[in-house]
Amino acid sequence: MSSPKIQDSVPGPPDPGVVQQAPKVPLSRNRNYLLLLTGQTISELGSAASAVAFPLLALAITGSSVQAGVVGFANMAARLLCGLPSGAIVDRFDRRKVMLTSEFFRALSMSVLAVALLFGQAGFVLILVCAAAEGIFGALFAPAEEAALPQIVPAEQYQTALAGLAGRAYLGITIGPAIGGFLFGLQRMLPFVVDAISYTFSFVLLLFVRLKPGAPRVEPSNVMNETMRGLRWVFGEARIRVTFLCAVGLNLVFNTVLFVVIIVSNDRGVGAGEIGLMVAMIGVGGLSGALVAPALTTRLRPYALVIGLAWLCTFLVPVLLVAPAGIGFGVVLAAMAFLTPAATTSIQGVQMALTPDGMRGRMSAASQLSGGVSGSLGPLIGGFLVGFGSANGAIIICAAALLVLAVLTSASGTLRKLRAQDVVERLSETVE
Repeated sequence: MSSPKIQDSVPGPPDPGVVQQAPKVPLSRNRNYLLLLTGQTISELGSAASAVAFPLLALAITGSSVQAGVVGFANMAARLLCGLPSGAIVDRFDRRKVMLTSEFFRALSMSVLAVALLFGQAGFVLILVCAAAEGIFGALFAPAEEAALPQIVPAEQYQTALAGLAGRAYLGITIGPAIGGFLFGLQRMLPFVVDAISYTFSFVLLLFVRLKPGAPRVEPSNVMNETMRGLRWVFGEARIRVTFLCAVGLNLVFNTVLFVVIIVSNDRGVGAGEIGLMVAMIGVGGLSGALVAPALTTRLRPYALVIGLAWLCTFLVPVLLVAPAGIGFGVVLAAMAFLTPAATTSIQGVQMALTPDGMRGRMSAASQLSGGVSGSLGPLIGGFLVGFGSANGAIIICAAALLVLAVLTSASGTLRKLRAQDVVERLSETVE
């Protein structure tokens, strides 16, 4: 029997039969991700600023609150109407080119409006068209970005990257409206100049982003047929269907609660500035949650994060019955928003991992659309509950709805089986 050989301390040449694994680059040094995140952070701030300025501009030029409302509706309606077809377009064409096209036309529309304001030629129709254009190309950009993310970051860093994008959105919510209001007060065209610059900046950075190869693009014969095929696939997959329903339910109730507390605060004599600060506190809570979301999604399963958010909101909403209006409400809303990025990131990660690469644009578009619809219905439901009942009654109904959601999500066997490791494994199979 021969004695075991002692390994030489000096490594020999690599075995040609073994695939050498390249070391993973941390997100903080991932050039493509940083370019995307930086550009879109600036773009998000510009969008949030102009979103506030659009109705203010329409009101200042036309003097009609109805026409100001129509401008706000045009942007939202454009996003909703173009939401589903945009997913099929994203799956048909190169995603980077779709993002570049979206940023180009958003920069163009804001530039046209700013120049028209400079020369005193901005009328209601132009404002309406520019607001709708911002909505159309915003609806196109969002699914392209989400579907492209697995081609930018390694699978094991995907949910951390998503948390970074969530933080960007909450940053926009927190300070974007204040920037827009301040700039509009200085000069009407300034919010749109800043927004045009932000889109141009994002466009330039996107020129240097490189995506890993994804699934081959198969050109469909009809966008609407492909859209419907994508919807059938999305809602035919039980695990994606369950995560959709959880997200829509929680988003719907949260937006209903938000509208109710704004009405209550106004009725109790809280000033507009304090109400604005109350809403901004949601962004602070969400931004703080986005910072810890990577650690939470690594340590906890999607099931734990989703039911944790559902039960947290269930226990916090009744606190609004006794909390002081204004800042007191803001503290409760910020606490509800704190766990949202981690739960949302885990859900988006599962949805993206379970979806074939050639269907990811449509899945993301369906997710964006459902979020937009539930966000729009929230104020309608909140107004109905307060108008035909009472504020306290509306809060109690919202708490009861959250209790039902918490019980249903806790009892979901499909949700319980989801694992964070599944996200890494499935994304690795489709991209790397």
